[in-house]
Amino acid sequence: MFRSMFSPMRSIRSGSVAPYTTASSGSAAKAGSILTAFAKSIGVGIRLLPSSITSPFCKLVNATNGLTYQLRVYGNVAKLVLKNQGYRLPTSADFHLARTEFDQLLHGLTWRNLASKSNFDMAKIKNAGLVAGELATLFVIGEQVGRGKIIGYYD
Repeated sequence: MFRSMFSPMRSIRSGSVAPYTTASSGSAAKAGSILTAFAKSIGVGIRLLPSSITSPFCKLVNATNGLTYQLRVYGNVAKLVLKNQGYRLPTSADFHLARTEFDQLLHGLTWRNLASKSNFDMAKIKNAGLVAGELATLFVIGEQVGRGKIIGYYD
């Protein structure tokens, strides 16, 4: 990575690259030209190192480039989704509202309400049992597909 990135540059010894340059107008142009010269001098220094030293660094940089690219893509997709779906970070008022609703739910639950037959009828119990069975079946099938085998894992 380092060698390919700086390969078209010539060495400072040949006199073609000035290590420190200044721009005639504006501090931003000066800073840009100084950074460019600094990057060129780093490139020359890297080219002078033996490949036994630069090769591991090149591999590390190549590995991190793919990772940082994927993280940037995921971050941008997350921003778009959050923006278009109208999501926002919760505020302290949201936490307070959730806490009060949870407290009201807990205060409404009693053993008498849970045990009474008026809350449950046989149709609701059967539907809940069917849904639980379907979810368990889908989980088992998904696990088998993910493993690629019905029993056990690949070695």
